[in-house]
Amino acid sequence: MKRKATETNEQLLEKLRLGNTAAFQELYVRMRSKVIGFSYKFLRSQEEAKELTQEVFVKLWENREKIEPSKSIESLLFVMVRYSMLDAWKRKLRHDNFLETQKRAEIHHDSTAQYIDYQECHAILTRSIETLPQQAQKVYRLSREEGLSHQEIADQLQISTNTVSNHIKKSMRQIRAYYNNSYPEAFGCILCLVLALI
Repeated sequence: MKRKATETNEQLLEKLRLGNTAAFQELYVRMRSKVIGFSYKFLRSQEEAKELTQEVFVKLWENREKIEPSKSIESLLFVMVRYSMLDAWKRKLRHDNFLETQKRAEIHHDSTAQYIDYQECHAILTRSIETLPQQAQKVYRLSREEGLSHQEIADQLQISTNTVSNHIKKSMRQIRAYYNNSYPEAFGCILCLVLALI
């Protein structure tokens, strides 16, 4: 496929929204590696990360008419990865009482309601992150929201990679404690959102 390097992501998204397959292919070429890298942080498996990336791009194509071209393609794809992980985690734990309750409540649930459920979980996660010390918050956001590696974070904040790793490990423990103490009923829903905190 001939590259259209002069076209912005916003222009490509507008074409994708109208069903342009060439625009979709170009966005796939541009974003595939980033999505695989982000997925890998959740899955710790290169093969599974590639499979999840394929699923995300299929969903992007299927829902192209709902795209808002002015929005960031990176943010859109990363939210789709997280949402896909939430779905996968729910499927694996259907035998659990929490998910059985959710299953009964969601018999007629549409995708919009599921997305709202995700947003509520994400809001709880945001509140827990705000309880972290300032430096730990910076490390978490650079790693999980901007997708930077430990080395890139260390370089940007002028700290060691060991310090970056320690911040992330301590953040994971503190976030889990926050859920257990404040929102025990939400912990199962939110667990998949903090799987990247390793």
